[in-house]
Amino acid sequence: MVAWPALRDLRTHVPTRITQAETPDGTLHGLHFRIEAARFTVLPQLPDRAVALVRLDVAGDPQDMAQWLNCTVSITDDKGRRWLPLYSQLGLEIAAFLGDGQRAGPNCRQVIAGSGQGTADEAFLLPLEVLDGLRLEIRDQAGLPDALSLPLRLVMRPAP
Repeated sequence: MVAWPALRDLRTHVPTRITQAETPDGTLHGLHFRIEAARFTVLPQLPDRAVALVRLDVAGDPQDMAQWLNCTVSITDDKGRRWLPLYSQLGLEIAAFLGDGQRAGPNCRQVIAGSGQGTADEAFLLPLEVLDGLRLEIRDQAGLPDALSLPLRLVMRPAP
């Protein structure tokens, strides 16, 4: 009977042991994550939504990175709602626009699968009413049920 909750958590990929960091940097399974930038804007075409970019520095020992199965990033609020990144052309355009005109970087999965060191760009589409009190949650499929939660303070960027 004890195995049922563990199987259910694994099936739904939901972390149950979440380390709540007080600062925008922390460590999970040997990797260090730091929020380098967190920006948003409101586009005239989507007046009730914010497009956001979270730029995340990822660093760690290559042996620790090799143990990661996947890097999953999401934004959560204090009501338990979760928003996943946009892995589409729109996500790339948001990252390029809010990333100081730089080309969109790889996402967290790509950073860890590649060299493992570097900057990850994650783009999101969020309702305007949730922009305060957000947290960035980072987890690894192989490391469930553990996750890292970093405070996220989005800074407004004017729309073009």
